[in-house]
Amino acid sequence: MLRAMNRVAGNAMMSKALAGKNTAATTTTTVTKRYCGLLAAVDNIWSPTYTAPSKAPILTDEYTLRAATGTMIHRGPDGRHTARGHLSEAATPAYSPQWVMGHQRLSIVDPDNHAADMPFLLSFGQGSEKKNVKLAANGEIYNHKILYDDIVNNHGWTEQRISASDCEVIAHACACLGPEEAVKRLDGMFAFCLFEEASEDGKKPASAFAARDPVGIKPLYYGNTEDGAYVFASELKALVGHVVPSSVTAIPPGHYWTPQTGLVRYHAPEWNFNVSLFLYCMCFLFVCVCLGFKIFYHYFTQVTKYFFPCFKIIIILFSGRLCSLGNTRNSQRRRNSSCLSCSCQQAYDGGR
Repeated sequence: MLRAMNRVAGNAMMSKALAGKNTAATTTTTVTKRYCGLLAAVDNIWSPTYTAPSKAPILTDEYTLRAATGTMIHRGPDGRHTARGHLSEAATPAYSPQWVMGHQRLSIVDPDNHAADMPFLLSFGQGSEKKNVKLAANGEIYNHKILYDDIVNNHGWTEQRISASDCEVIAHACACLGPEEAVKRLDGMFAFCLFEEASEDGKKPASAFAARDPVGIKPLYYGNTEDGAYVFASELKALVGHVVPSSVTAIPPGHYWTPQTGLVRYHAPEWNFNVSLFLYCMCFLFVCVCLGFKIFYHYFTQVTKYFFPCFKIIIILFSGRLCSLGNTRNSQRRRNSSCLSCSCQQAYDGGR
């Protein structure tokens, strides 16, 4: 008896051990997908009603800016950087319009070079031609080497890159070609915000630009503070508490944004138009078929509703006529068969 109990206990322990082993063997490791995260805000100096810089904490308080950027730490755990400045210089510094940027970096291209940390604060040119470009981006530019070589060889661009970062080329291309043209030449998945400060002599005004890749792989949202300033972010939760909820908008794939034009579609290939036309035609044909079937069904039910009693009487009479004809033919066949049998019987008796 004792041996049997020990054997049962041993088998139970072995089963638990094997179960634990199988469980450990089938356990999968969850891999968290990470991307860079950007946050940017700028005073709306392009509004006709603009009178003074925004008092929103996201623009005035460094701790608030870093905290809002930190909500996206899961997107880029390799570094958090912020920057701020003025779009233009006013006589009183307190009245100078502001811009701020925050970035959570995921180091992929040129990871050991701190010059590749964003936001990029780049200055191109000299004197009145000087351009102060600020860039925060999320994504990957596949053709960054080809694009940089193109603006150097074909457009006379002489500014050197400060890093091997693919996103840095966005700033070079925008400064050389203009952001509206540069975004059309980018090949990759991206979302970025770019601010350019006004020139010192005031001839070139400040500008703001934001764009999203043609497929919409990288997200980008924006909204307005209560006093009208613009705030951009890679995730909605980074905007919570800083913008009016009803003003939040997602930049659609293949669109760019400027304060003067709003959202503009820059990616509209011919094949996309053909596919859209085909889909519209197919949808129209499907609707027509459905409507035709519905109309046919409606009138068919109406016809059967009013004429079915007549059809029923006709069917009954016709079926009765068929039955009577069948009975007549069967009786005639039986009479013929009985006469034949009588004849055969008489012939047989006569032969006897």
